[in-house]
Amino acid sequence: MLRKVCTGLTVVLVLLGCLGIASAQGKRSKAKKVRVAILPVKVQGLSVKTAKELGSVVVKELREIGVFRVVPGKVVWKKIRRLRKKKIFTKKCTEQKRCIRAVGRALRAKVLYFMSVTKKEEGEVNLSMRTFDVKSGKEVRGSSELTGEGIADLKRAARWVARRVSSPMITTLAKGKGKLRVNCEQPGANLYLNGKNFGKRTGKSFKVSSGVFDILVKAEGYGPFRDVVVVKPGQKQVVAAKLEPLGEAEPEPVEVAAMVPEEPVKKKERKLDLPPWAVFEKKEPKPKKIEEKPEGTAPEDEKKAAGGIPPWQQIAKSQAYLPDPKEKPEPTRREETKFYEAWWFWTATVAVVAGAGGTAAWYFLLREEGPPGYGAATITWQ
Repeated sequence: MLRKVCTGLTVVLVLLGCLGIASAQGKRSKAKKVRVAILPVKVQGLSVKTAKELGSVVVKELREIGVFRVVPGKVVWKKIRRLRKKKIFTKKCTEQKRCIRAVGRALRAKVLYFMSVTKKEEGEVNLSMRTFDVKSGKEVRGSSELTGEGIADLKRAARWVARRVSSPMITTLAKGKGKLRVNCEQPGANLYLNGKNFGKRTGKSFKVSSGVFDILVKAEGYGPFRDVVVVKPGQKQVVAAKLEPLGEAEPEPVEVAAMVPEEPVKKKERKLDLPPWAVFEKKEPKPKKIEEKPEGTAPEDEKKAAGGIPPWQQIAKSQAYLPDPKEKPEPTRREETKFYEAWWFWTATVAVVAGAGGTAAWYFLLREEGPPGYGAATITWQ
């Protein structure tokens, strides 16, 4: 009897322990969820309806990941309107740490998501998303995707960027291992995971950590396949990669031109590439008019006809070797002069007189000698 009682108590205690462990694990899993809020979507070139649809796609995606608790959209709009009236939430709020912290505290969120959609002139749409840490006000991660303007393409791009920017939080909060396998019918296809080449390993299972994986499959003659998936702890994720064959481009028709005899090419005069100030006009020289002079014209008449200027001064102004108008012309022939008017006669006379005077002075100075240290001279004349 005592054994039965002890056995029953042991079973009860074991059951209570199991229930306690299960409840503790449930509390831990609930505590791991992070409260996040999605700010109003910024749209350029698209309708407001498209912005709402993309916002709902991001909310659904974050909830399916399982580690986020998303603030409802109505609550976000009410808080944002109040913050706008107080001039706390502005257009450049994502560039100011103070504004990010204020908005996050008002929404009681730890992480803020901001998405912008811009339509380009080429018809493509650029969809980008950024996440911000409320406590520090800093940007955690950003990602962008270029896609078409179709609603299906936009939704797929919104899911991809939402998964990419959430990757560090998923890896941190949902710790554990999972399995990933990518199947492809085309043989010889290359597999890329997060930009790393794994070679021809499609159809094989990989044991990976929980997180987000960017998948790319390439094969010769086929278009590439892309996808972004989330692997959770204990989950086996299987992706079917379907490659579409590339169409063969038709060769462009080649036009054959008829043979036409070529005309002789006229040689063009070579023109120098000169600046405007270096281009000069060629002027033809004017023929000189030869006036017949009447017989017996005097030189004075020639001067008057030339404006009173002698012939040797009638030179162009541009020439630098103009003669002096005051200079007299040299005599054409040598004039006869007498010998005593010549320069050499007077030079010889002065030399003779100077020599005679010096000789006489020397003679009289040496004639009478005085005491040592003194000199004496006597000069007489009649």
